[in-house]
Amino acid sequence: MDFSIEVVREMLRFIYTDNVTDIKNITSEVFVIANKYRLDILKAILKHSLCRNLSIENVLERFALSEKYSTENLKKYCLELVLENA
Repeated sequence: MDFSIEVVREMLRFIYTDNVTDIKNITSEVFVIANKYRLDILKAILKHSLCRNLSIENVLERFALSEKYSTENLKKYCLELVLENA
């Protein structure tokens, strides 16, 4: 999988500074690259952000992400949101 320059830049920013900027629009993509390169601390930060910013608009995409990368906590939040809005 190829990643955009913006996604790679955010991964490198984290590696060199231990900081994550406002990546709300690319959180899922940064999570995928963090998973690929086994950046566990970054993944944990992003999982928290993915759960915190969960909405009806992005729940399907995030549920698919939780299935693909076995993130049970995110999966749980997705299912709860769907059930609340059923």
